[in-house]
Amino acid sequence: MANPLLWDSRLMAEVLDAYPAPTVIVDDDMRILFASRAAREYLGLGGDAANSVFLQRGGQALRCLNAEVTAEGCGRAPACRDCMVRNSVQAVFETGTVQRAKAFLQLRSGAGIVDRFFLVSASAVRSEGRRVALLVLQDISELMQLKNMLPVCMSCGQIRNQQGAWQKLPAYLKEQADVDVTHGLCPTCLEKLYPE
Repeated sequence: MANPLLWDSRLMAEVLDAYPAPTVIVDDDMRILFASRAAREYLGLGGDAANSVFLQRGGQALRCLNAEVTAEGCGRAPACRDCMVRNSVQAVFETGTVQRAKAFLQLRSGAGIVDRFFLVSASAVRSEGRRVALLVLQDISELMQLKNMLPVCMSCGQIRNQQGAWQKLPAYLKEQADVDVTHGLCPTCLEKLYPE
């Protein structure tokens, strides 16, 4: 019979790898102890490169600009005091309660810089007497773009997309956020179209 603890570790790794959102297990200094398949894919790590993320702090793995400000890296720059990812993990260790927050990070992407919004979920976990945090980072940048102002035709209600083309709201939502729209009638239109 296999060692149940070893089996549990393998099972947990399989479960976390199956979860579709980037998930990591970190210590109290945000050092990555485990990265799920979705996290490795989000970070662009495949094959042998997947091991390079372990024991890096989260900001270094994500290539956060604030992690580049000081030689000490992630968590050591003045701006890191306001980092919602780090603060969520610290709150988990202090309170033991689940934390959820939105975070804005500027990340290095090749030679450029990209703005990213994340929905951060953190929860405390005890493992072999050691406290760690389960950290889920869902990139909600596309949803945040939808939240910003959209150019809408004041006559027909079509929306101008990023390419400058005008499209109806359902087509725009499908293209930008993979959202399907259903149709109905509001009470005012219902009364106007079907007065009786």
